Amino acid sequence: MSVLSRILSVGLTAISFQATAADTVKIAVIDPLSGPFANVGEAMVRHMQLAIDMVVLVIAFGVTTPTVVAWSVLGAVVLNLFVAINHRADRYIAL
Repeated sequence: MSVLSRILSVGLTAISFQATAADTVKIAVIDPLSGPFANVGEAMVRHMQLAIDMVVLVIAFGVTTPTVVAWSVLGAVVLNLFVAINHRADRYIAL
């Protein structure tokens, strides 16, 4: 199986799982995001996102093979590296 076909199969698998989800799950974190304690609130949001991502990863190991999960993680890392390398702070200045 070629690398391209593996990447496509992981992507199509992710799309099929997403398409079967009927309900939207909303998770709330009540922390200050402005004012003197904004740094604490922003750190908590990052920690909650990391915790949720870890739960999703653990569930993925139960649903599919470790090889598919590894390809999915590799794809996420490559995508995030691409975004980080091409990021320019001066592009996002509001006028």
